[in-house]
Formats: sequence, structure tokens, C-alpha cells
Amino acid sequence: YFRGYFKPRKFNGRIGYDVLNSLQLAEYEHQEQGSTVSGQMELAPNSPKHTAVGTTSNQQGLIQSIGGGYGRGSSYELETTFDADNGSYGIMFDIFALKPIVVLGFDIHTSSISDDILVEVYHKEGTHVGFEEKDANKSWKKIQHGSVTGRGEGNPTPLPNLLSPLIVPEGSEVGIFITLTTREQRYTNGVRTGKVTVSNNALQILQGTGIGAHIF
Repeated sequence: YFRGYFKPRKFNGRIGYDVLNSLQLAEYEHQEQGSTVSGQMELAPNSPKHTAVGTTSNQQGLIQSIGGGYGRGSSYELETTFDADNGSYGIMFDIFALKPIVVLGFDIHTSSISDDILVEVYHKEGTHVGFEEKDANKSWKKIQHGSVTGRGEGNPTPLPNLLSPLIVPEGSEVGIFITLTTREQRYTNGVRTGKVTVSNNALQILQGTGIGAHIF
């Protein structure tokens, strides 16, 4: 039974990432020619077309050479807020790459200080809007799962390293879904779904959707 979703909501947390230079991006594109990743990214209006996000086993060395590793090895972080006024099981939101980037890790916001909080992270090509329901699970790809120790209100809770770091080409939009098995994920009420929550010269994090159940 799906208890519904709530719009708009702001993701509470941080995204760790690195910016790909032209040589790194060229190496990725060369490797992707022989990969099984297919399809096109859903792009913002007037954006050029790019190939789908993802990684192959051959690309892991490239990822590690960019930031020295995964998760906490990222060179940059973009933080939204930890000033939560709401929460539930999960949140869906979109990110938009202003430069070619590789997403390496996430921090989230939990309501309690506790061990063994089970978390899963998914991504999809293009916006999450229209894919909030339980029967949309085939559109999402799991890139992380594991158990974390919640650090409570106002503090970032680091997630395990990504199973499959995300390469997001410039001009591409990607949907992110972070879900817990309990109602301990905190987020903030927003203004409009798709409105920019926070941005820098490489990455935008957009307002999204609170999810009222563990749906996948």
C-alpha cells in the first residue's frame, strides 16, 4: 500500500562530486563506445544531446583517478540545508550538470541518532517527475544500499560509497531517489518542484518530492 507523496520538498544533505576535464571526459566517452550502457539522457530544453549516465567496469579506474576514491574522496561538495521542517521515508529530486561531473557520494539528514538505518539510493535518466509511484520501479537503477549510523537532527549522515558512481554529462538532468526503510529521513518544505534549491558553477540541486512509504 502506497501512502502517497508530497510536493514540493527540498533534499537535506550534500552531494560529493568531481568535475571531469576534457581528457577524462574523452576517456569516458571512448570507453562507453564499447559498453552496454545505451539510450539518451532526458535534457533540459535547448540542451545538446548526450549519452546516458553510468559506468562500466573499465571506467572504475577513471573514477578512482579523478577524486582519489569514492564518497569522501570527492574534491567538491554541494550542500542544500539541514534546517528540516518535515520528513518521511524518502525523497526524490533532480540534479542538473552545468559541467561534466561524476557523483561519488551523498550525505543525508536523519531524525535520530541510531545504528542500522537501512538506506537505498537510485537514479534514473531525466527527471523524477512522473515516476514517483510504486509501479515506476523499473525506471530506477539502484546505485547504493547499506546500513548507516544516523547522526540526528542538524547533522550530516554519510552514506556508504556508491556501488556505481554516476557520470553526468554537461547539460544533463538526472533523477535521484534516496529511501530508508523507516520514517527517519528529514527534508524541508519547498516552493515549487523543479525550482533550484542550491547551485554552483558545476551542479544544480532541484526541489523534489517527499515519499511516504518504502515503495521499492
